[in-house]
Amino acid sequence: MKLRCCVLLLLMLGPLSADRLMAQQRASAIVLKISGAVILKRGGNQIKLNSNSDLGRRLFGGDKINCQKGAKLSLRLGSRDTELDENSGWFELPRLAARDAGAAQRAIEEYGRIGGRDKGAKSESVLYQPADEDFVVPEMFAIGWNPLRKNCAVKFEIQKPDGGLLWQQEKIAGSAGTLNAESARSLLETYRNATGGVLRLRLSGSCVHDQSSFSLLSVRDENALKSELQPWDNDPSKLMSHLGRAAVFARYQMLAEVANEYEGALTLAPRSRDLLLRTIEAHNRTGNLARVRALKKRLARV
Repeated sequence: MKLRCCVLLLLMLGPLSADRLMAQQRASAIVLKISGAVILKRGGNQIKLNSNSDLGRRLFGGDKINCQKGAKLSLRLGSRDTELDENSGWFELPRLAARDAGAAQRAIEEYGRIGGRDKGAKSESVLYQPADEDFVVPEMFAIGWNPLRKNCAVKFEIQKPDGGLLWQQEKIAGSAGTLNAESARSLLETYRNATGGVLRLRLSGSCVHDQSSFSLLSVRDENALKSELQPWDNDPSKLMSHLGRAAVFARYQMLAEVANEYEGALTLAPRSRDLLLRTIEAHNRTGNLARVRALKKRLARV
């Protein structure tokens, strides 16, 4: 009986380990468009790609793609799109060395590898933007939280490291879930230029108390961020533009912005399984529990 249980356990762990191993591999390409019958060969398995759920799918070195009669596939390989059709035969994805990783290829590899600590969502989380220990650009500052009941009015405060008050806004509907917080942006920019340091965002009300800490990107880092984002803003593929921008924000530990970019990509490929999984992970890192639950229900229907 004990031997039988051990065998069953190994059989259960086998596929799980393979999935984890695949997740750790460096992706070589991302699927952008699928038309017709396209076959993916990975190891000894053959998979017919779905034109909806396989958009945004990661492909790995050694994977082979075959477009059957009349079919076409567009994928992002490095800095360029590669178009395959029935005349391409079995196209094998290259195994890339670390030295081959330019900015475009790094974005492909980092797709889904969310930056920052692996804190995960906690059941008591309310605030998710800025995520705890996140970095923020003053002009992009906004507040997001898991919506509260309708009759709960809340107040937000930004406190300096010494406990002094930098900004506050009162009488906000707790059910809103988001606040533009435009009035805080100029104050944050002035504070960064004059002092700097870790700030604390406090949320309080009759039904809730929560807080998160965040830091402001330096002027130098903000300029570098904008420089790295620019090529992706001009990318001909809107889907790849969002994924590239997400990779940049991840490197600067701006997790709320990573989640926002994945959401933008989801509007273009709403049934993409890979993209849904990565958007769930991104929101889980920030603590946006309401969105995590909604996306998990959506994933179950794909």
